[in-house]
Amino acid sequence: MPTLTPTTILPRRRSLELVSTLALALACACSSGSQPAASGGAPAEAAKTDDAAKGDEAAKPDDAAAKADDDAAKAAKAARAAKRTPPAGLAKGERKRLDEQPDADARKRFSDALGRGRKATSKKEYPAAIAAFDEALAARPDHPRALSGRGYAKLLAGDLDAAEADFRSALAKVTTRELESAVHFNLGLVAEKRGDQDEARRRFAIANTMRPSKAAAAKLAESKACPVSVSYEGKQELFSDYRELWAHLKANGLVAGDPPADEAAAKAAACLSHDVSDMNAPAKDACVGDPPWVVVYENQEYGDWTAYVIEGADSDQLRLHYIAEWESARCGQSDKFTVTRGEYTIVHHEQTFGAEIDVMDKDGEVVDCDYEGDCFTACGEDATQVHEYIFNPYSISPVELSWAEESGLTVSAAGMDATVKGAGCEQSVPLRKP
Repeated sequence: MPTLTPTTILPRRRSLELVSTLALALACACSSGSQPAASGGAPAEAAKTDDAAKGDEAAKPDDAAAKADDDAAKAAKAARAAKRTPPAGLAKGERKRLDEQPDADARKRFSDALGRGRKATSKKEYPAAIAAFDEALAARPDHPRALSGRGYAKLLAGDLDAAEADFRSALAKVTTRELESAVHFNLGLVAEKRGDQDEARRRFAIANTMRPSKAAAAKLAESKACPVSVSYEGKQELFSDYRELWAHLKANGLVAGDPPADEAAAKAAACLSHDVSDMNAPAKDACVGDPPWVVVYENQEYGDWTAYVIEGADSDQLRLHYIAEWESARCGQSDKFTVTRGEYTIVHHEQTFGAEIDVMDKDGEVVDCDYEGDCFTACGEDATQVHEYIFNPYSISPVELSWAEESGLTVSAAGMDATVKGAGCEQSVPLRKP
């Protein structure tokens, strides 16, 4: 995977159907090459001159290799195209029983361990709870409910650093508003215990926006904190020219082809960007007008997408900023990027999708699965997350602000601060990491 990708990136969920499709396609490509000749040739073959025979024999390996390469390329393209649609059984409005899925045994081990972890937590048996959540994560790695449950047990046990790490990992993989609200609330508790009241109130505000609750409202009494997440930890890398940048992208599977002949060709190749509104459309030059530019690459190995910002740096160097990564197999996902240039450059990213979630029927209503009933995998309701990256002279990396669209927040930047406003809230965010 690209080395620029932070550890908090969304997980690459691979459906077994897609893996099987890819394996079958590659198997077909491998079996399509020339087979060894039979020991007895036809009389016409024997009549050929030695030179002609040698010429034919010399051509066969090249022809076979070319055909194999072509078949492999077609198979890889078909596999990537398959990943651009929801996996089988996960179309909008459809559901698939957990016990009928290929990994039903792992899901059963997961639900059993998750239940034991929750019961141990309620009994204040935190080491046993953590061990049970470890078992759940062994069955279904990176599952946000198990990460959140383990983080909560660690929080109650007093291990704030470990709890925060689990909560942040869960937040990167969260699939429902209910769970996202709970994770933000718990991150607020972590900040509160550390004495960071500003961060605590911000987390409680986000939690209350995602899913209003008396607990969050009580924590927010007379607070003007806005439900916005702030990050100064952008990932970026510096390059001397476009040829060096192209080589880096090539090494990470984001561009293909032979090394460009010169700097102009390297820039043209590095600036080829996919259209997020139509990923199957031909890539176009994104480096038009003044930088910075948003460029979207397709990972040649995994078939997912990565967005970067290219901007100039001192001494005519180039800086590549990681912005986002996503899978096209998520239910009904759409992305939109806009760039506003002025005193500060702001890259605005709206991402809408209905994530793959586990649900169940309860009293005639479809609710989040508690893994103690009859559960299904389905596409959740669409939700839009907004990210704004403020490029400014006070920080090498842009300041990232993110919030749920329904929060109705607006952001403006002036001087050394950004101002976030919304219904009943207003706060200042430094453009330099405090």
